[in-house]
Amino acid sequence: MGKSSTGPSMSDVMAVMSGLEYATSGYVSIAMTIAGRGSNQRLLVSARLSVPIFAAAGYASGIIVDAEWPHPDHSTLEGLYFSLVLKLDAEAVKMYEQLGMPLG
Repeated sequence: MGKSSTGPSMSDVMAVMSGLEYATSGYVSIAMTIAGRGSNQRLLVSARLSVPIFAAAGYASGIIVDAEWPHPDHSTLEGLYFSLVLKLDAEAVKMYEQLGMPLG
């Protein structure tokens, strides 16, 4: 994949998002909002996986994971995005296991 010298690239993020969408027949989105005020201002970055079959099974229709930026473990926003979509993937696997359904 398109790994940059400082960590994952947006191409890497897109590849994981595409794979997750394909495996779940769902949709992945990433959103940012400003949290805090003044010198304590930071970004709240959220990644969401929306899967219609979850709602049909009586569960919440999506999975959301989030983190704040700047983040101590990621030197770039791309690295944080990548981490969040990997967390979505892990959570999707857990949800499919709970539902007793094969993933993909």
